[in-house]
Amino acid sequence: MPDFFTLSVNTEGLTNKNINEYLKLLTDKTTINKKYKQTTIIKQELYKIGGATMSKEMRAILDSERAEGMQQGRLKVLIDMVKDKLLSVADAAKRLGASEKEFMRLSKA
Repeated sequence: MPDFFTLSVNTEGLTNKNINEYLKLLTDKTTINKKYKQTTIIKQELYKIGGATMSKEMRAILDSERAEGMQQGRLKVLIDMVKDKLLSVADAAKRLGASEKEFMRLSKA
């Protein structure tokens, strides 16, 4: 058994909820998800032979990715609220912790 393995996940077409469910399945030893049956089976087999551990570095990367996804979601909601005239650009920027200029730049990206 190698000391590490690489896992690539095609997230195209998945929602943030689906991605979070999948990450939890991969990172939590006790999580079982019938939606991802094959992955669950493989994960259980890896744990049985002692091959599925998560390094601190990998955990930090996953936590960072999750935080970035949440920030992107927050930005999208604020942009939509500004477009719907429910929130001013100034208030949206303040909630994001950015300047109005930075918020406008991000909203165009």
